[in-house]
Amino acid sequence: NVDSHLGGYMATRHLLGLGRRRIAYVHQNSDIDALQERRNGYIEAMRAAGLFREEDIFTTKNPNDKWNEGKNLGKRLAQLPYDGIITCSDLIAVGVIRELLHAGKKVPDDVSVVGYDDVPIAELFIPALTTIAQPLEEICALAIKTIFDASARDVLPTLQPQLIKRESA
Repeated sequence: NVDSHLGGYMATRHLLGLGRRRIAYVHQNSDIDALQERRNGYIEAMRAAGLFREEDIFTTKNPNDKWNEGKNLGKRLAQLPYDGIITCSDLIAVGVIRELLHAGKKVPDDVSVVGYDDVPIAELFIPALTTIAQPLEEICALAIKTIFDASARDVLPTLQPQLIKRESA
């Protein structure tokens, strides 16, 4: 288990620390608890800053097509006065950035973007994506341990995500 709430909170605090105040959140249409917790972390950080607005949360329609969903929402977000965007997925984030750039926005000068997951494209994309990484090595090590040691399942720790700062924010 990774602390997804903390990840959403960290991403939001990072953009707030950069002076961003109009921050949108792109949420995936899904019942997955981790995705709900990422959004809740964003909400908590924005409320603490006195900046939360329900209308700043955008939800994808098709959870199976993150790239096109990101592009579709990116076209919409490019027309709105946001200076920061957080997405629940790196694939959504690169779609959003693509459309921001097509609309003439500069990332991160005009709009900072933070993704989530640190998939390989995050580092390769231009601009390289700032993202919240999940500790994959720790996750894998714990998975293997629980396969071979049933008693380890009773004491699984909550792992901490990490902010990976790159070019987009």
